[in-house]
Amino acid sequence: MYQNDLNLNGKYSKSSMLMYNDPMHKTSDSSFSCNYINEISNSFNITDNNSSHLNSILDKIPKHKTHYNRNNNNSRRLTCRNPRTKMLAMKYKNYLYKIKQKSKSNELHSRLNGDSNIKIIECVQQKEMAYLNNESPWVKANNTTHCSSSITGQSNQSSCSSNQDEILLSICPKARDPTNILADMHVPLNKIIFNSVVLQGTFSQLYEGKLLVSIRRHGICTSKWKQVIIKTLTEKATAEQVRLFKNDACKFVGAKHSHIASIIAASSTSVCVSSLSNQQIISQPILIYSNAKYGNLKLFLQRRSNGMQDGNTRPNTILTAAQLISMALQILSAADYLHSINVIHEDIATRNCLLKCRTRVALSDSALSRDLFPEDYHCLGDNTNRPVKWLALEALIERKYTMATDVWSVGITLWELVTRGQQPYASIDAFEMTAVLRTGYRLKKPHNCPDDLWKIIFACWKTNPSARPTIRQLITKLKAFQVTVTNYI
Repeated sequence: MYQNDLNLNGKYSKSSMLMYNDPMHKTSDSSFSCNYINEISNSFNITDNNSSHLNSILDKIPKHKTHYNRNNNNSRRLTCRNPRTKMLAMKYKNYLYKIKQKSKSNELHSRLNGDSNIKIIECVQQKEMAYLNNESPWVKANNTTHCSSSITGQSNQSSCSSNQDEILLSICPKARDPTNILADMHVPLNKIIFNSVVLQGTFSQLYEGKLLVSIRRHGICTSKWKQVIIKTLTEKATAEQVRLFKNDACKFVGAKHSHIASIIAASSTSVCVSSLSNQQIISQPILIYSNAKYGNLKLFLQRRSNGMQDGNTRPNTILTAAQLISMALQILSAADYLHSINVIHEDIATRNCLLKCRTRVALSDSALSRDLFPEDYHCLGDNTNRPVKWLALEALIERKYTMATDVWSVGITLWELVTRGQQPYASIDAFEMTAVLRTGYRLKKPHNCPDDLWKIIFACWKTNPSARPTIRQLITKLKAFQVTVTNYI
C-alpha cells in the first residue's frame, strides 16, 4: 500500500503513506479509503496549476478521524494510546512544510500538521533510496506483513485494525536528518540538572542528572524529576566529532524494545570555539538517556572481576554463569530486534550496554561510550576512530557493515562477558589487526569457558560472513546451552 512522498524535484512518488485510522468509523468511509489512496497514488507535479486538485483530494479527508476515551467526568477527550504517534507527526512537520512551500497552500500544511493522530507508514523500495537519503528526514517502513492486504476495489482498512495504535516503523538512519530529530526532542536547559561526572573523555563528559518530565494521569498533568544519564561535548570537539555524535545518537530513535536504550530527550548549549583566524559560536548537543542504576556494563564487569564495591552491590560479588548467559541473551535479543528492522548497530560491545538493574541489560548506541573508552577506539590513518578489535575482517578492510559484522562483534562481546570485561587482543597493536586476522588468528578460549559455549562464540569469527550464524541462530544455541547450565546447577 502506498501514498505519495515528496522527492527532490517536487514530485510525489509512491514511497509513503499517511494513514488516518478511526476505530469508530470502520465502514462508513470505505469509499473514502479506496478513492483517496487510488487518487493520491498517481504521480503528479505540485505546481500552482494543480494545487487546487491536491486540495480537492484533501477535502475528502475526514477532519475528526481520532480515537476518543471517556474520563472520570464522562467527557470525551482526544488520546493516542501510543505517544510515538504524536511524536512522529511532529517529526513529519518539517517535511510537510516542504510540500506546503511547493504547493503554496497554507491549508494543506495546517490540515496535515494539525492532526496528532496521523500514522505514517513509509514503504521504501531499494531503488527509491537515492532521493530519500537526501530528502525524507525520518523513516522507512518495515516489511508490509503488518498490513498485507492490498487496496484494490474495496476498503481494507480493517487489515491494519490490529495495529491501530502502533506505528509501523523500521528505523532508517541514512534517511533521517539528525539535526531535525534532535530538535524535535529538544527540552530547555532549565529542565535539566547536572550532578556528578561519571566518565570524562577527551571531548565529552558523562553525567548523572535529572530531567523534569510531565506525567498525565486521569486527565491531570503533573511534573516530576527523573534520574537520567547526560552526555555532553566539550569545546574541544571538532565539527566531525559533533556530526558523529549526532548520527550515533539518532540511530535508535523510535526503536521500541525492552533491551534497547536510546535517547529520551536532547538539548543544546552554545560554545565559543577559537581558531587561528576567528572565533565561532557553535551549538553543542546534549543527549539524555534513561538512568541505569548499575551504569556501564563493561565497567560493572571489571569491578566484579576486581572485587570492588560500587555502592549498589556488595564487595566481591561474583556473577554466576547463569547470570552471564542471561545478559548475553538480552544483548542478542536487542541485536535481533535491530536486524528485524534492518538496522546495523556497527559497534556492539559491553561498553555500549547499560545495566538497568543488576542483571538487566540494555544495548545502547555508540554515542554513549565513544571517546569515553579511548583504549577501545583507534584511528588507522583514515581520520576516523573505530572499535578496531571488535570489527570483522571485511569491516576493517572494506568498511563494509552488515548483519554478519554485527555477529562478529557479538562474539567479541560474549568473550568480554566470559572474561569479566578484559580487553580483546590486548597484546596486539591496532595497526596489526587486519594482518593478524587474515592469518586466521582469533582470541583464545578463556580458561573458565565451557567447550559448548566456546563453540558458539568461535563460530561468530569465521572469515566468510555467510558462514557465520545469524543472531536468531545464536539465540537458539545459547538458550539450549542455558538449559544445560540450569540443569547442571
